[in-house]
Amino acid sequence: WEEAGRRMGRAEGRIDALEGHWREAKDTARALQEQLKALEEVVTKGFAEERKRTADDASSLEMRAVQRLEAHRKEHKRLVEEVRETFAHKDVQLQKELDRANDVIMDKIMRKEE
Repeated sequence: WEEAGRRMGRAEGRIDALEGHWREAKDTARALQEQLKALEEVVTKGFAEERKRTADDASSLEMRAVQRLEAHRKEHKRLVEEVRETFAHKDVQLQKELDRANDVIMDKIMRKEE
């Protein structure tokens, strides 16, 4: 009986130790699950922030591109108008020169006829 009692005591001790290890393992697993959940939240939040930042960057780039295009369009329009004015001015000058040349020719013709 004594031997059986000792064996029973050792077995109960081992069972208690195993139960203690089991509780520790469950607590560790629970803590790891909580850490994993927290890490997933951080990663998800980080991805969301990065997506927003990327969208904001793209929107900002798009806005700047539109502004540059608008500035180029205005510059092009200004240059076209400047060229038109220059040609209009040159056209007026040429017309005046043609009129003067025509007047000179007409004067010469009139003198020869006299």
